[in-house]
Amino acid sequence: MRFAPLALNLAIAGALVLAGAFPATAQILNGTFDNGLTGWTVTTTGGCSATVSTNGNPAPGARLWNNDAGSATLTQTFNCGGGSDGSCSLSLDYATDTLVGSKMVVTVTLDNVVMYSANHNGGVTAYTPVQFSVPCGQHTLGISAASTSTSPFSVWMMFVDNVTASCVPPVSTEGSTWSSLKATYR
Repeated sequence: MRFAPLALNLAIAGALVLAGAFPATAQILNGTFDNGLTGWTVTTTGGCSATVSTNGNPAPGARLWNNDAGSATLTQTFNCGGGSDGSCSLSLDYATDTLVGSKMVVTVTLDNVVMYSANHNGGVTAYTPVQFSVPCGQHTLGISAASTSTSPFSVWMMFVDNVTASCVPPVSTEGSTWSSLKATYR
């Protein structure tokens, strides 16, 4: 029984170390678009629009579309973790469909810094995963599609789904020796 308090304290310390190794909850709201565009700010120019479609990965998903020159952007400010310690991993899936000679660019920004950009010049693409990591903290995510050509009657669509963020806090690297632990409890 003499070692029962030591065993309990070691078990608690081990649980706390393991708890720090798993992701903390991030606050991307409605990243699967199950509640329409709730939680997202929509900005459009030209003949663009943003809706929710059954073409998600799986359904539903956001649909940014254009029937003339313009752009559509979804933005959301969120808190990834409690501070700037740790790494915030962000991911999303998108697919495009361009018709009638349309050309478009897909851009993902974080805090107004371009994290991903790709041009699409015709046809349908499969869902493409986009992933990147930044320090934990408060961020503003932007997901946009824009025309890069002004051909008449150009039509494009972008489908977005599975927007997630998770903050993995740093794990302490302080080591303890068995002797130092024993000395603490003598």
